[in-house]
Amino acid sequence: MPLACGFLVFLMFSCSNPQVTVLTSQENTLRNAVQKKNESIVWTKEIDPDQLLGAPNSFISVTKENYITPQLLGSLVGLQAPVYPSLQGLDSLDCSAMNSSLINMLNSFGTALCKGTDTLADLFDTNYFYNCVFFKADFPEFLKEYTSIKLPENETESKTESKTEQTLFDRYLICRAFEGVDFVQVPLRFYKENEYVDLAVYLTYHSGYKLSQIEILGWGKLYGE
Repeated sequence: MPLACGFLVFLMFSCSNPQVTVLTSQENTLRNAVQKKNESIVWTKEIDPDQLLGAPNSFISVTKENYITPQLLGSLVGLQAPVYPSLQGLDSLDCSAMNSSLINMLNSFGTALCKGTDTLADLFDTNYFYNCVFFKADFPEFLKEYTSIKLPENETESKTESKTEQTLFDRYLICRAFEGVDFVQVPLRFYKENEYVDLAVYLTYHSGYKLSQIEILGWGKLYGE
């Protein structure tokens, strides 16, 4: 009986003191573990710390309201090299390295050949005039054998009606030039409706750009391109 009374008194004393002391170890807390992990990390030196501390727009001339994003950076003119299309089986249409004199000469040749072969002689170097004669003789035979393109016929205007001028080609494209020691080679593609002919012209440039030779590279048809 005295033992039972003593246990009852102890139980009543425990219920009257609800404060319970919980002992924890600071070494085992998550915060302490993260702190120890951070202290043990060996950090490398910052690369270009001045740029990291500077404003985002301080290195590129844009307004402060437009902060640089990957999308905006990729669209800025001049930061990326231009992409030029290429003609399948021929070459790139990149003419950025060609000077204006060469471009003008090639445009003169392209415009002349679109009308026919009669005015090509004026564009040839006199030392290579025989190549012009050979081309004018061989080119019509090539067109007749491999294409349906025909040379324009010489027409005269009547008093009652004016006939539409015929052309050998409708348009042309100039490709990237290849410069050698004595010559410049430039591929061109000439179109007539759904057919095309690829040529390469060789030009001398020591005394101005003049044609020295015209080479036939290929031909084909367009199928909905």
